[in-house]
Amino acid sequence: MVPAKNMATLDTMTMQALWQMVVQPVQSIPGIAETARATRAALFAAHRHPAALRQPEHITAESNLQGALYAARLQGFTDPVTSPQAATHPLLTAAVDSYSVLLSPPGGNLSRAATTGPLGIFAQLAVHAGGQRPPVDPRPTQESKSAGTYAVTPKQAPAVGNQSPAVAHPASGLHDVTASLGDPASAALTDAGDTQAVLAADASSPSASDPAAALAQQTNQSAQLRGIPRAHQPVVQLAGQLLQSAPHAAAHRIDPLIIGAIVHGLLASSAPFGSSSLLVALPTVRVIHHLSGDDPLMMGVTERYLFDHQQDYEALLLEFAASREAAGEFVALHLQAVTAGAADGRAIADIARNHR
Repeated sequence: MVPAKNMATLDTMTMQALWQMVVQPVQSIPGIAETARATRAALFAAHRHPAALRQPEHITAESNLQGALYAARLQGFTDPVTSPQAATHPLLTAAVDSYSVLLSPPGGNLSRAATTGPLGIFAQLAVHAGGQRPPVDPRPTQESKSAGTYAVTPKQAPAVGNQSPAVAHPASGLHDVTASLGDPASAALTDAGDTQAVLAADASSPSASDPAAALAQQTNQSAQLRGIPRAHQPVVQLAGQLLQSAPHAAAHRIDPLIIGAIVHGLLASSAPFGSSSLLVALPTVRVIHHLSGDDPLMMGVTERYLFDHQQDYEALLLEFAASREAAGEFVALHLQAVTAGAADGRAIADIARNHR
């Protein structure tokens, strides 16, 4: 877990607005806070497994691999994993590419991205989930130097598989989402200024190890964020603020597990990243659990429960922004999935201990 002093923080007014407008109306629904506490206890119990202390990298890698598989299943991947065509199936390769961002090193890059801006995390995941990135000349042109940008055409997400309603729902604006959860949006969350510029400037910092490749990747991430339709941008900004609040949420009476559920619902239901949205939403939940310390090893396989209950999952996603009660039902399902995922993480730890 990243020390708090290294994390970018939101100002107190924004944290209070997030609590009053978005989280508290859901957290105050009877049974939600108790379910979140039980979920946290299940995650902590999984982390007390002896193998979690001795083989954390193995457990994190296996959990993310299983998460990628079930995320692909949610989008229509049906082949056996051992089949020859599975290795090149676009749904599975997109999921594995997206989840691989969480592993190099475990949580490290994403933790650093949170210090520069949470939208960079969404950009990394969306770029990897979209499949093959277009070739980019990392050398800026004279025109792009003057403009402060690089001339890159935004990548279009591939149309693959049987897209579920979970990644095809039209976007809700920030006012619509917050109005469905609680009070009308305040200036702390709605005064976005030039959102286009915010999104373009918020991609994660390039690595110093390979400047040319890092510059190309950063440029692709900026292009990906600039390609978000304007109607979706307020939702992405709200999800980014919630993600950024996760490391310090408990100090502001905000349950980070509920933050993860709301971010999941926002990104998966509004689909701001097109067909890649589910592969941004589900790994982002893992990032939130990692940053908050609820699941620092990312052991939980939340995705399997969602796949096992796919019909309910998709139905609740479609209604996520309709009302406070609908959002509460989705959050309850999400927490049940995290609890079940903790048991799956413990099963992974059992296997790791038996195969030392």
